[in-house]
Order: sequence, then structure tokens, then C-alpha cells
Amino acid sequence: MPPLPQNSLIVPAGFPMPPVPADNPITPAKVELGRDLFYETQLSVNNTKSCSSCHSLTASFSDRGNAVSL
Repeated sequence: MPPLPQNSLIVPAGFPMPPVPADNPITPAKVELGRDLFYETQLSVNNTKSCSSCHSLTASFSDRGNAVSL
């Protein structure tokens, strides 16, 4: 798969463009892998939690406004 140009990455207003090393460009496969890992429960100790269990897409990937992360 050809690499995505850096300017094809959609970054929300107010956020800086993340650095993308020339020797490790963003690709559709890497984006898909990151998305899959974000929702993968097998990465937790007891296979029940994923990053998305606490970090909400609708809350800009924060832990839903909690003062302290659970």
C-alpha cells in the first residue's frame, strides 16, 4: 500500500500536526492497525478492557471528563 501524504492526515482544529518521520510514513495499514488495537481487549490483563473502554472517541479520546483516570 502506498504511504499517505502527511497532509492527508485529518487533525482537528487547534491540534498541531504530529511529526511523521520520513522513514516511517503514515499508511492506511498503520491507521487500521491503530484503530484495531484501540478496541482490542486482549491487550488487557484479564482480556476485558480496551483503550476505548475509558477513552471516548466522542470526548476527543479523553477519559470522559474524569478528574482522575480510572
